[in-house]
Amino acid sequence: MTTVEFLYRCPTENIASALTLKPEKIIFIGKGADKKDGIYTKFIKSKSPKTQIEFIYTDTNDLNNLISVLSDIVATEKEITFDLTGGEDLLLVAMGVVLERNNNITVQRFDIKNNLLSVFKNGSKSEAKAAAMLTVDEQITLHGGMIIEDKNDEIPLNNQTAPVIEALWSVFKVDKHYNTNVKLLQRALKFNTDNRELFAKINIAEFEYNETDNRTTAWLIEFLEFLKYGGIINYLKLTDDEINFSFKSATSKELLEKSGNVLEMKVYKTANEIKDQNGAPFYTDLKRSVIIDWDGKIGSSKTGDTKNEIDCIFMQSLIPVFISCKGGEIDEAELYKLDAVARRFGGKYAKK
Repeated sequence: MTTVEFLYRCPTENIASALTLKPEKIIFIGKGADKKDGIYTKFIKSKSPKTQIEFIYTDTNDLNNLISVLSDIVATEKEITFDLTGGEDLLLVAMGVVLERNNNITVQRFDIKNNLLSVFKNGSKSEAKAAAMLTVDEQITLHGGMIIEDKNDEIPLNNQTAPVIEALWSVFKVDKHYNTNVKLLQRALKFNTDNRELFAKINIAEFEYNETDNRTTAWLIEFLEFLKYGGIINYLKLTDDEINFSFKSATSKELLEKSGNVLEMKVYKTANEIKDQNGAPFYTDLKRSVIIDWDGKIGSSKTGDTKNEIDCIFMQSLIPVFISCKGGEIDEAELYKLDAVARRFGGKYAKK
């Protein structure tokens, strides 16, 4: 079987037949601007290694030319399906003309929002759920980018870490100065003289010497007492000279390394727990702390390699959801960044 895709702006629409069918051959037709031959070829081969791929670049402003190109395909290919999910307007008009002349041709249209495939042949129509999906990595790659893995920013989500996330979330919800307190704690830990992984010994005099406000020690102690009450640290001892404490677990320590970690992990944990009406996971792929290289080639730009980090990206089958987690004030720049990244790597179906 051969399928024909009409190239347009949306990569998800352009590879609809590769997601819904596994044809022996795929023919792409378009005007040739912004060519993504390599990206589409690599993606399709990863899904169906034996599929043949052909690109036909032609004048998409000439209706008669398009009718001729499509008619030649109908004449040379045996079993053929045209995908109408994307495509420029004149290509679709040309398809209508060819379909009128050859009413036994099969055409399909993929409703990406509802994951529904409609097939039309000989005047009849059939519909079925397509069960098509993309991973977060595939979504970014199809749009010309690349995800850079950061092994230093991985807080696992499992049965051991989930209760810790919830415990710190309870602290976060009631501590109006949480962000400031986490930064204060991290400044204090720079003076830690205890070499054990989860233990800390802070010299008060040295800490206060590097602070501009003489109330910071009291604030730090108050925050540590809050964390102890919440079960994030399990030991706290105060003397005139030192503050001694220990984190309950490695996860507790990791969550407190950045003020935004707890909100990000709470969002990620909640998304993992959401089910659809049939009890299956609502999101089909989830990633957090996603660093995106814009051109998919690290260090390739002469003017600087553009990267952005998005706190969470989830896939709901083929719908990407871009989430920025902010536990404090939000400036305009953050809104523009979220919008720009979601448009660039999510396309017309992205949620933000």
